[in-house]
Amino acid sequence: MISCISVFCMTHEQQWKSKEQQMKLQIAKLEMAIKSDLADKNTILDKIKVERVLTDTPEDEQNLNVKILILLNLFEKDIPESKKYH
Repeated sequence: MISCISVFCMTHEQQWKSKEQQMKLQIAKLEMAIKSDLADKNTILDKIKVERVLTDTPEDEQNLNVKILILLNLFEKDIPESKKYH
């Protein structure tokens, strides 16, 4: 009877080790997938940063500010004096 218990223990231990190896392999695959996704996201963020640097210039901001001031001035001219403060 003792031999049956030890055989059972050995079989159970082998199954446990096999399951543990499978889980370690799955963890390694998931870690690789996460690292790959992170690398992809970082690449996208880098591209966005470059795009912003290329498209957002101080001149553009200044031009927008000038356009806003011009439009505000035109808007104020179109409003009759009597309605400006009501």
